Amino acid sequence: MNGASKYSSWSIYLLFTFFCVVHPFVGIGNGASIVSQSMGNTLFLLFGLALLGLLFTVFVLFSDRFSFLLKLHRIDLLLILLMCFILINSLIFQDHLAVSYRLYDLGGLILFYLSVRLIDKRGLNFLFIFFVVGALLQVVYGELQLYRVYPSLNTNFPITGSFFNPGPYSGYLTAVFPIALGLYLFIDQWPPLAASTFKGLAKYISVITFLGVILVLSVTMSRAAWLALIFSSGFLLFFRYSWNIRFLEVFNSQIKRAIGFSLGLAIVAVVGLGLYHLKKDSADGRTLIWKASWEMIRENPWLGLGFDRFQAGYMEAQASWFRNNPDDPSALLADDVVYAFNEGIQLLVEQGMVGFFIIFLLLFAAFQVRGTSDNPEIWLAQAGLVSILIFGMFSYPSHILPIKICGVFYLVVLAGRSPVLVEWRFTKYQRTIKGAIALLAIFVGLGAFMVSNKLFHAVKNWNYAYILYQGGTFGPAVEVYELALPMFDRNGAFLTNYGKALSMTGRHREAVHVLEKAKNYVGNTIIQTALGDSYKALRMYGQSESAYQLAADMLPDRFYPRYLLIKLYASMEAWDTMEALAKDLLEKEPKIASRAVEEIKSEVQVLLDGIPGRWMKFEPENSLSP
Repeated sequence: MNGASKYSSWSIYLLFTFFCVVHPFVGIGNGASIVSQSMGNTLFLLFGLALLGLLFTVFVLFSDRFSFLLKLHRIDLLLILLMCFILINSLIFQDHLAVSYRLYDLGGLILFYLSVRLIDKRGLNFLFIFFVVGALLQVVYGELQLYRVYPSLNTNFPITGSFFNPGPYSGYLTAVFPIALGLYLFIDQWPPLAASTFKGLAKYISVITFLGVILVLSVTMSRAAWLALIFSSGFLLFFRYSWNIRFLEVFNSQIKRAIGFSLGLAIVAVVGLGLYHLKKDSADGRTLIWKASWEMIRENPWLGLGFDRFQAGYMEAQASWFRNNPDDPSALLADDVVYAFNEGIQLLVEQGMVGFFIIFLLLFAAFQVRGTSDNPEIWLAQAGLVSILIFGMFSYPSHILPIKICGVFYLVVLAGRSPVLVEWRFTKYQRTIKGAIALLAIFVGLGAFMVSNKLFHAVKNWNYAYILYQGGTFGPAVEVYELALPMFDRNGAFLTNYGKALSMTGRHREAVHVLEKAKNYVGNTIIQTALGDSYKALRMYGQSESAYQLAADMLPDRFYPRYLLIKLYASMEAWDTMEALAKDLLEKEPKIASRAVEEIKSEVQVLLDGIPGRWMKFEPENSLSP
C-alpha cells in the first residue's frame, strides 16, 4: 500500500474514532431543545460522512490492494430489503412523506453502515474501545452536572449528560454498557486486544465506565434503562461463565427445573410489579398510548402510516379512544404524544406487519450468528442489541441518533460473521471500476456536504425564529421562519411553529394553509387550537368549533380547549350550548391546581353571568359557600 493510501486509511480510522467519542456531545444552539440536539447530531453525522467520502476516494484511487471482491451477507441483504420497503412504502403507497430529522438520520445511517462495513475485523475490535471512551466522557459530564460544576441541559432534571432529558441519556449509556462490561469479561482472551499494549488501560477504562453507568442510572431512575442493563449483563455473563451448563448441573431433574422456572417467573413478576409502582402514573400513561395505538394498527395493519408518521395519526386516535371510553381514568394522564414508548408498536403503526416481519427476520439473523471465546465481539454486539431492544420496549431509541449509531455498529459487527449469500469477483475493467467507485464516493461526499450546509443554516434560522416567537416578537419570527421553510416544508414540528406564529400575527388564511398541511405529518392540540383561533378570526365558525372540539377530545382533562370553545359559543351567541359547557367546566376539578385554571374559571364565570336575561350567579355543586 502506497503512502497516499496509507494516510487516507489512517484518516478514515481516526475519523471513526473521533465520531464515536464526540458525536453524542454535538448540538446546535440551546441544548435543551429537542430540535437542537437531534438536528445537531444529524448534521454532525452528515458532515462526517461527507469528509469520509472524500477520504475514501483517495483510498480507492491510490490503493494497490483495493479489493474487487463484493460479498453480500445475510444481514446485508435483509437491511437492503428493509430500506427498499421503507422507501417504497413511503413514496408510493402512502399519501405523504414526512421529511423530519429521522429521514436525514436514515440516509446518514445507511452511509454509515456502508462505511463501517469497509473496516476490517481488527479495526472494528478497536472501535469497541472508543465507544466506551465516549460513554465514559458522558458519565463524567453527568456527574459534573450532578455536582453543579456544569449546568443540566434541562432545568427540570439535575442530570442529562449532553442530551435533552435523562431518558435518552440513560438509553445511550445502556446501549454502550455491554461493550464496557464485555471488554472487562473477555479482553484477556480476545485477540488482538489480548496482545495489545493498551490492554491494561482498556480494561481499566471499561471497569470505570460500567461502574459509572450504574451510578448514573441510580440518579436518573430510568426503569427501561435498568431493565436493559440487567438483561444485557445477564446475556454476557451467561456466555462468559457457561451458565447453561451450570444450570443443567444444578437443575438436573424435571422437578428441579420446574421449581427453578417457577421461581424465575415469580422474581420477574415481583420486579415488574415493583417497577410499575415506582412510577405508576408514567406506566399508566404508556399503557394509554399503547391502547390508542392499537386502534391505528387495526386501521392500517399491513403497510402502516409510513415512515415517521406515528405523530400524524396518534392524537386523533387518542381522541377517538376517549370518545369511546369516556370514563377511562387515564384521561388524567393524557398529553400531546410524540413517541409510542414502545418501538415494536411504533414500527407496526408506521410500517405495518410487513415492516415488522422484515425487522423480525433481521434480528433473528443477527442472533443466529454464533460467538466463541476467540470471537467474543459477537456476544458484545448481540448484548448491545439486547440492551437497545429492551430499552425500546418502554422508550424511544429510534429517535435518538447516538443510540441508533450504536445499533448500526452492532449490526456491522454481526453482518460480517453472518453467512455469505452473494459473492462477485470483478476481474475485468478494474481501472474503470475503480474510477467509477471513486466518482461515486465524490458524488456522495459532495452531496452530503451540500445537504448538510443547507440544513445547518435552516436549523439555525428555525432556532432563532423560535427564540423570537418565545419573546413575543411574532412578526420578525415569521420572517425568519420563512427563510427556513424550503428545507422544512414537510416537517410537522416546523410547520406547527410557523403556522402558530402566522396565526399570532393575524395572517390567518396563511396560518390555516400551513397548519392544515402540518396535520399530514404531526397531530397535537397546539395545531388544533391555533386552527380554531384562525378559523374563528375568519368567521368560519363550523371549522373553528371542530378544531376546538378535537383538541378537547384529545386531552379531556385540560381546561384550555374547552375555555376556547366556550368563548367561541359566546361570540356566536349560542347561549344554551355555551351555558351547558361552562357549567361543566366550572364544576370540573383540575388534577393539579394552578393560577391559570383559576383565571380560566373566573373568565368563564364572567361569560356565564353575561348571558342575556341571566341574573343568578352559577355556583358549582362542589364549591363551599359561606
